Amino acid sequence: MFGLIVLYGSLGMSTSAGLREPNALVWAGLVAIGLLTASTSRAEGHLLAGLWVSTMTFAVAIALLSVGHVSDPPCPPDHPPLTPTYYCTFPGYPALFVFALILTAAAVVGAVLDLRVLLERASQTST
Repeated sequence: MFGLIVLYGSLGMSTSAGLREPNALVWAGLVAIGLLTASTSRAEGHLLAGLWVSTMTFAVAIALLSVGHVSDPPCPPDHPPLTPTYYCTFPGYPALFVFALILTAAAVVGAVLDLRVLLERASQTST
């Protein structure tokens, strides 16, 4: 849920003038994710347990949103107003797409590590 909150807050950060600083909603979501990750890590007994869920939620959504704009023309500095005849997009969509793919890969690695720990616990419990 907090991954979606960070996603919602971050949508307002990308403007035709470029990437803006994080707003209060992004910071609140990141703090909540950090606190929940610390709590889960302590309860599960291994570092960064459960962080992959929020990361995957954010990264996949950002990748899907940005992939459609990778080939769109970026807005130049001091561009004219956006109209039906003039269209440009946030200049960082290709980099944002690559960043989202890297985050998705990191989330998959985190999921695999969490799954390994859960399977090890299950095999120890059953024996």
